[in-house]
Amino acid sequence: MEELKKFSTVRDEAWQTIMRYLAYEGVENYRNLILFLANKYGGLNVVYELPKIMDWQGIYYKGKVYGKEYLENLDTEKPTVGILFYRSWWVGEDLDHVDALIEELSKYANVVAVFSERNQNEFGAWGFERVVEEFFIKEKPVVDVLVNMTMFSLTSSFFGLKKSNFLTKLDVPLLQAISATTQIKDWKESAQGLSPMDIVISAAMPEFDSAIIHFPIACRKKVKVGETGAEILKFEPIPDRVQKFAKLVVKYAMLRRKKNSEKRIAIVFHNYPPRNDRIASAVGLDSLESVARLLKRLKDAGYKVEWVPEDGNEIANGILQNITNDQRFLTPEIAEKMRVKVDLNLPKGIESKMKEYWGEMPGNVFVYEDDYLLPVLQNGNILIALQPQRGFEVDPERVYHDPDLPPTYQYIAVYRYISEKFKADAIIHVGKHGTLEWLPGKGFGLSQNCFPDVCMDVPHFYIYIVNNPGEGTQAKRRSYACIVDHLPPAFTTADLYDDYLLLEKMIDDYYEAARYGRGEEYRRSIIEKAKELKIIEKDEEDIEKIHDALLELKTSMINSGLHIFGEGLKGEKLVETILSVLRIRHNDKPSILELAAKKLGYDIDLSNEDCVKAYGKAKSRILDEVLEEARKMILETLCGQKNELEDVILDLKQKLERNEEMDTLIKALEGHYVRPGMSGAITRNPRALPTGRNFYSCNPWEIPTKQAYENGKKLAEELLKKYLEEEGKYPETMGIVIWSSPTMRTHGEDIAEFLYLLGVKPKYDSINRVVGLEVIPLEELGRPRIDVVARVSGMFRDAFFNLIELMDDAVKLVASLDEPEDMNYVKKHAKGDEPLRIFSAMPGVYGAGVSKVLENKNWESIDDLAKAYISWGCYAYGRGKYGIKAEEEFKKILRIVEVTVKNEDSQEWDIFEGDDFNAYHGGMIATIKALGGNPRSYVGDSSDPGDIKVRSLKDEGKRVYRAKVMNSKWIEEMKKHGYKGAEYFSKYIDHIFQWDATSDLVEDWMYRGIAEKYVFDEDMREFFRKNNPYALMNIAERLLEAMQRGMWNADEETKEKLRKIYLETEAELE
Repeated sequence: MEELKKFSTVRDEAWQTIMRYLAYEGVENYRNLILFLANKYGGLNVVYELPKIMDWQGIYYKGKVYGKEYLENLDTEKPTVGILFYRSWWVGEDLDHVDALIEELSKYANVVAVFSERNQNEFGAWGFERVVEEFFIKEKPVVDVLVNMTMFSLTSSFFGLKKSNFLTKLDVPLLQAISATTQIKDWKESAQGLSPMDIVISAAMPEFDSAIIHFPIACRKKVKVGETGAEILKFEPIPDRVQKFAKLVVKYAMLRRKKNSEKRIAIVFHNYPPRNDRIASAVGLDSLESVARLLKRLKDAGYKVEWVPEDGNEIANGILQNITNDQRFLTPEIAEKMRVKVDLNLPKGIESKMKEYWGEMPGNVFVYEDDYLLPVLQNGNILIALQPQRGFEVDPERVYHDPDLPPTYQYIAVYRYISEKFKADAIIHVGKHGTLEWLPGKGFGLSQNCFPDVCMDVPHFYIYIVNNPGEGTQAKRRSYACIVDHLPPAFTTADLYDDYLLLEKMIDDYYEAARYGRGEEYRRSIIEKAKELKIIEKDEEDIEKIHDALLELKTSMINSGLHIFGEGLKGEKLVETILSVLRIRHNDKPSILELAAKKLGYDIDLSNEDCVKAYGKAKSRILDEVLEEARKMILETLCGQKNELEDVILDLKQKLERNEEMDTLIKALEGHYVRPGMSGAITRNPRALPTGRNFYSCNPWEIPTKQAYENGKKLAEELLKKYLEEEGKYPETMGIVIWSSPTMRTHGEDIAEFLYLLGVKPKYDSINRVVGLEVIPLEELGRPRIDVVARVSGMFRDAFFNLIELMDDAVKLVASLDEPEDMNYVKKHAKGDEPLRIFSAMPGVYGAGVSKVLENKNWESIDDLAKAYISWGCYAYGRGKYGIKAEEEFKKILRIVEVTVKNEDSQEWDIFEGDDFNAYHGGMIATIKALGGNPRSYVGDSSDPGDIKVRSLKDEGKRVYRAKVMNSKWIEEMKKHGYKGAEYFSKYIDHIFQWDATSDLVEDWMYRGIAEKYVFDEDMREFFRKNNPYALMNIAERLLEAMQRGMWNADEETKEKLRKIYLETEAELE
């Protein structure tokens, strides 16, 4: 204000009076300000009152304001709910939504509703932090839960302004009651739900406080006021949303008040695909062993647990003896024993959609004489359930036509059973990820007619891997989850094995002999062995290429087994994971490999050829020494010796060794606050540690950041360089797959690549928010502008619509430039029409469809896969466009795509880890081929931002196949997890098959290797029989399917051997 005062012509005394009117706020003060100005400067003689101080903070209840004395009259037999809302709503008399929430909560609880200014001021405002201290905390919390009705972040940590979090001291659950800026009519009619603005200020920012995000309890509505009839926007409560939210709030409050011995907890495992080999599916997590340990902790904490399993396998066996989602193994005896009646009580909008697809209740999916068959297992006051099958498995043809297929009646019955029959106090979903949060409905800000909302009406905790913020955020915003994040598995290097070790030794011998002029004697045998191992395909004289392929395999990062929730790292796994984190630079710190190399006198940036010249040995052997020295440095630091990375190593040790995940979950079930934490790949962003946090993502308005733009630019340059080397020209059109998680982790590298390929860069304001676009002149760009089409995920669409608008603006900007068409391919292809280049799924729908077709075996050729891909992904988005069905435009642009790419920003996962990698990227490739194209396909790798690479998709597939799938080091660690290890093997081979179906990725020798390693090996078969025979049956079935479809040209002996093992296993299971 002092800055403004310098420019004012108002004298000091009048200035101070005007400022007090404005600062004190309120209708009367504003009215008297106008009268004051009219009197002093308008020449009117009117009566006015001086500025009136209104309360800066206070407890509001049913139209009256109280001080702390209000707290003395609380009913100690009831739970107490705290509410925090803006003072401006009170002084502005915009309280209908606050009154509605107070009234509903008062039916069940004491309500302490406090209004306040965000920050303290010199006039008497305390600000949020002191208000929480004064009204909600005495010696201990006065309230059992806090409802935040304000927007943005309470702690300002979103903007990096504060390091402390006063909510930690309060230590109660924080629930976000969304008062949306979206007008109520727009919200009701919109598939998008709430606006991009609301997503940022009422979800993304509050998530930095660990707020549990729900749905809007109020939206804006235009109302006429006063004698003039002027229209203003006021909040209007949404009655059914207020009622549901109030009940949820009270249930969270009761977690603090109810005895553990009386609490009932539902634990839900995912099961996708719905087969018996894939029970408790979860990325990077031994979900079964984790729950076995959770059950023990719950029993120790006083919960009624009748059966404490010895290990995860015992849980799997218990589930398999009852109803599962695999109908092939359902017997009449089990059905009779497990039948149950459930009243669904569906909202009318939901019921009509269900009838349209599934007929009258109860439908015909997992129904026995009009009763539901539910995959649940009760254990005292603990219920173990499988999330039901989604519904596409029942009628596979639906995949091609109905991406918005509702779940089955039985699906909803499981969740109704949990809340209404079992009467759960809380529900825990275990691991990334299930299907609940991806059910049809509004993108954000769900209504009672959205399917996830129908299923969730109890406190929800979700055990989730820290490196997947996008899909975890989906669970937060569409299934109202409080995340308790967990570590990824421990990491290590793949190393060489079997004949790869032999080949490395042969190369060593070659370099040694070359020193004496006898190298040619070894060259031929090296080339033959490299051909035998399929490292090269023809007689290549370049030994360096063979060496570099081995070096990449040897140094590839792989997971060492699976993480067990609540278990810290120790011993070799701790050292190897610290090494994996420190292999790259972080901020201003050198990598540990740089320090180790310097200590040994090596320059590891030299090529292999230069290493041989400088040091007389291959680079792979130098890296062996460097890695060993790095391990030694870590061990020495852990034992008290000092070095340049001492503080970083000790910090990582503490955060990896002392694991708070299980403690956090147990406390959350008792109604304590789950602290917020950063998300991300820990090997690229160690600030995502420690885990056991309710993670947050990023500020959508800052994407792409300046650093992300540089990284994305490098990805684009490397991609174009590789294509130029292979084709001798620039591509005219490229297809890129963009997801939300990489966008959150990298702060927008994929977006930056999209922009730079177009020849556009972002413009930033003074606080580094993206505020526009700038065209890069052709002279500076030095190449044509590439036409780019993006297939973005549904979660990206929901979380980052501002980026979709930015990308769409960039495309239209480039199309409008006055440039020659041979230097502007967007202009060339658009031909004056509006270019549609950003496509996603139908509004309210998620996925690419292809994996469902492949899993259900409902396809004959890539034409069928293309049909599903187009049906699911042909909806155009952009500025002024939300989900316009544009099938012909989608096919038209895909038909001319010459390059496809999907980038990976970490080696903490790989392209065989999940089916979406293939569904989106492989589905794009299959569709382009079906439309007559033949694209080159690539995977960008920015796992080390200082050494960004681009590989062909085939090379990436072979790298992962060798580094993991065929590597005994990976296999043996996975086998330690019993059923879950076998489940992982089955999953990987499913996904390898699917990649081959879409992209012709797998060669015969690779299928043969899988058969030898996983099916024909007697020790491996014994492992499967003991732990998960269903996995062996599935692997054999998938290999047989590859043969039957002509994807694997196997000999008759191999076919018969596979058939025999498959039939024997099937017979044993029946």
